[in-house]
Amino acid sequence: MLTVAASLDEGQFVVVRDQAGPRTLTHRTGAELAASLSDLPLYGRDLRLWLAGPVDPGDQPWLHAYCGELAEVSGARVWAPPPGAWAELLDGCLDLGVRAPGGRTASWREYPPDGAEPGSFVSDADGRLVPAGGARVRQVGGVRVVAVPPGRDPVSAERFDSVWMRPGLSNVELITLDDGRLAVPYTDGSLLAVGGEELARLLRDTGWIDEDLCLLSAVTTTQAAAAEAHLRALATVLGVDIYLRTPDTNLSIQDGHPRAVWPDGRPATWHRMTPPGLAASQPRWSSDDGWLEPVTQVAARADHAAVTHPSAIEPFDPPGYEETRWDQPELVDAEPDARRSGLDWLPRPTPVNAAPLWLWVSSSAPAARAHTEGVPAAELFLLGRVDRDHEDPSWAAHDVQLLVEPGAAVAAARVTAYAPERLRERLAAPGTYLIPAGWLDRARLPAPGETLDGRPRPDDGAAGDPVVLQCVGAAHGVAGVPEDVVTWPHRRHARAYAVHPARGATSEFVPVLRRRPTPTGGYRLLELDVPGDVAIDVPASAARLAELPLVRSRLPDFARDGLDLLLPRPFLDQVTVSRAFVAERGAWRAVAVPDLTLDELLVG
Repeated sequence: MLTVAASLDEGQFVVVRDQAGPRTLTHRTGAELAASLSDLPLYGRDLRLWLAGPVDPGDQPWLHAYCGELAEVSGARVWAPPPGAWAELLDGCLDLGVRAPGGRTASWREYPPDGAEPGSFVSDADGRLVPAGGARVRQVGGVRVVAVPPGRDPVSAERFDSVWMRPGLSNVELITLDDGRLAVPYTDGSLLAVGGEELARLLRDTGWIDEDLCLLSAVTTTQAAAAEAHLRALATVLGVDIYLRTPDTNLSIQDGHPRAVWPDGRPATWHRMTPPGLAASQPRWSSDDGWLEPVTQVAARADHAAVTHPSAIEPFDPPGYEETRWDQPELVDAEPDARRSGLDWLPRPTPVNAAPLWLWVSSSAPAARAHTEGVPAAELFLLGRVDRDHEDPSWAAHDVQLLVEPGAAVAAARVTAYAPERLRERLAAPGTYLIPAGWLDRARLPAPGETLDGRPRPDDGAAGDPVVLQCVGAAHGVAGVPEDVVTWPHRRHARAYAVHPARGATSEFVPVLRRRPTPTGGYRLLELDVPGDVAIDVPASAARLAELPLVRSRLPDFARDGLDLLLPRPFLDQVTVSRAFVAERGAWRAVAVPDLTLDELLVG
């Protein structure tokens, strides 16, 4: 690929001459430009014309004609921006991309010589020319994009098999070029610095939806400045934070998560690369002892530094135990279960029951319905007590009794410091245990006919059906949807769209879209300004629940119906209408913003 900077004036290419005399401008046709470039090996090559600004509409036909002429005379495949577009140097990757008015991405226009074979280049999502075979990346374990450069043993990427997925944070490994830019390999063996739109496309192919990124690639001190500049440019396009570990440190995979460490094993730090204008916003992740942890979890650890975990099997001695009649179940610090628990804030290791355990679980529905409908819960866990006499007045109803196998009941008081703030008061009560939704297959309802008088022992009779969790009572008000969902957007504000009269709106929520829909006659389109984490991301939330087969939720039905985002009714007052459109001749035409509240427009 050869690149020539060019401009068009008075219908001809402008050539600058400054040899053996004063600097002069001369004009050339396509054939004459080919002659001027005769010193370059053009035949059989690709020639890219860098037009730094949009071509005047009157000169556009000449550009089209002269590019074809240039291709025929030189034998090169010529590439030029399409009408109304121009080429510009992209931040970060430092390559040429084609831009159309409004900053939109456009594609290069191809002028092959007669009889030429199919080209070796295509336009990518950033408007750049890249090898036609595309990028050569794959997903390994919990790392969404793994770039394996030519010559590197592909097996070396298999170490990422043990990495876990984390909601809100996606791991990526790119190739660090000598100058510090981050790249991906292509099928022809070349390495090209990655652009923001192309990286977004590669990530979305793996299910990524606007999550922050953790870059696993190694960067040296001499590469750091260029790497950080590139990452900030990527963050600007993606609209998310990107985390890079301190230069010259190593990456260690421990307990399913990447950890930054110095060569001597000391924990290192992760650094946040954020889009311009968002540096002052609250980050969602914090570097803690070499790990990237949710900010809320790190703050909880700081507030509860005195909370410790048992180092071996030992009795659980909750505060005030002497005044209670509860049993003392044995606990053990267990390594994380290979299956997803549904509670990403649980610490490593996890304090769990060492022996079978009977628990009373509060239920808002009659106990008899637990076998057919499940136990109602707003969170992705069931909360149980070992209290057999119901003496605690704060625990209103102990309706359902469960037999929990070893390793499936978590000592709640021991993990309170790591839990979201809304849960801490409930978890701190003595004698309280939680059963994560992903481990419900190890909790059983009593077998039919089994007596529940007194406190049965595990050997008193076989347990019956596995317990099912029914999603009820979340604060967002959408029935059948758990409290813990994937929210959108992950940045401070984002644009979304709603059709009015709202299709599919209910008293609980309003469906909205991330992308502008096809114009539909008789409807008005509202462009919304949505604050961070207000909407429910249906596809991402449904995908998370797919790993929790004993949770009953409406999210799979919403996903099958094609719903994209849900705006819960209680949050509509936080969303504003920025623009409005009506469908006219197959296109959306801007109109005045309606003088109504969002609630009236979308639901009324």
